[in-house]
Amino acid sequence: MRLEFQTEGQTDPTVLVSVLTDGDENASKEFNTANVRALVDRLTEKGWSFTYMGANHAVEFVASSLSIKNSTRFETNKGSMEELFKKDRKGRLSYFKKRSQGMSSKDAQEGYWDQD
Repeated sequence: MRLEFQTEGQTDPTVLVSVLTDGDENASKEFNTANVRALVDRLTEKGWSFTYMGANHAVEFVASSLSIKNSTRFETNKGSMEELFKKDRKGRLSYFKKRSQGMSSKDAQEGYWDQD
């Protein structure tokens, strides 16, 4: 993974990875749930943060199975998508502000989807 290589050696990298999915199976032959969970666990230990945005499936269950704690559900329509991107933008701005003030990635991602 190129970004992992680029951040290697940094003691406190600021990396926020967001997964956006409509829930349709992509039938990956390279990765399975266990592989992705192990990757997320390893990168979280290095200070990376993850969010999961999903529709049309058991969003909380899937996010949890991947070790992703910040998840939200959306509907596959224009209004819901617009609201999702507003919430995500507020969460990102808050996250990066907290990180710039010295907060750990773990603490900075708390309440990611609850920004006003």
